[in-house]
Amino acid sequence: MSEQRDFHMSLFSSTDLNSNALAALKYASRYCALDTDDSRDSSILSSNESDASEPLHILCLVLGEGSFPRTAILAAICQGWVAVAIDENLHPEWRGSRDDITNSSATAGKYFGFKGSMKDFLVNGQRIIQANMSETHYFHHIIMIGIESQINSRPLHGVGGLFGVADLRELYDRAPVTVVSLSSGESTFSDGSSGCQNMRRPFSSEPKFSFVDTNITSSYRQFDVWRFPSSGAYSTSSSSQSSCKSTLSSSAKSSASMERNPSKKHLGIEGRIAEGSTRE
Repeated sequence: MSEQRDFHMSLFSSTDLNSNALAALKYASRYCALDTDDSRDSSILSSNESDASEPLHILCLVLGEGSFPRTAILAAICQGWVAVAIDENLHPEWRGSRDDITNSSATAGKYFGFKGSMKDFLVNGQRIIQANMSETHYFHHIIMIGIESQINSRPLHGVGGLFGVADLRELYDRAPVTVVSLSSGESTFSDGSSGCQNMRRPFSSEPKFSFVDTNITSSYRQFDVWRFPSSGAYSTSSSSQSSCKSTLSSSAKSSASMERNPSKKHLGIEGRIAEGSTRE
């Protein structure tokens, strides 16, 4: 028991990494204000309007943090959100549901550790989350966080194209999405030269907010925040537009059949993922 406690505590042993995680959550919370004009079908919303502002109605996805999901754990414990760590190298200790951690606080949310890619999460993640919730659960806002580190310089790579925010929003009834990126602010290329952050931003659109937080103790202090309201237009990254054009086009063509048969919506996403996989 003592060894397990020490293992859990080691998750927060780095001052720099803790500083990154807490700052990312602070700005995610600040900029994820729910849409007041929600154009989604009222049948998917709670009958109690105030439920939309409840922390458990916010889904927070933390991408590419590596083996130890400190940001997702803190999002569940400190913010009360339903937090999911998504990483192909996630440590076995942090995979699946960890109610033993979130149950330690009356205001804590839920934590899930998902070993895999964003593509894998789009296929299986929703079912895993719903299976561990006490009742059918709808999310009214989605937060996506990517924190650059020495082990992953592009945690949000690809979310502006195939199998990214566009499909995520479809899966969750076009819920508004807030994307928070924390980085060093520079790109380093193979020849050792540096370039501006624009070279690896996940979206072609400029961030809604962009600033440096000098209070962070690590060298990663550049924040970029994108917000996609429920009824807003979605812009893919310029590097992915041509490659995902046909897939998104087929998605648009299938939308009519999805409306006629809503139960096929999730299968439609799986079909596009399977189709896209064969093209990669």
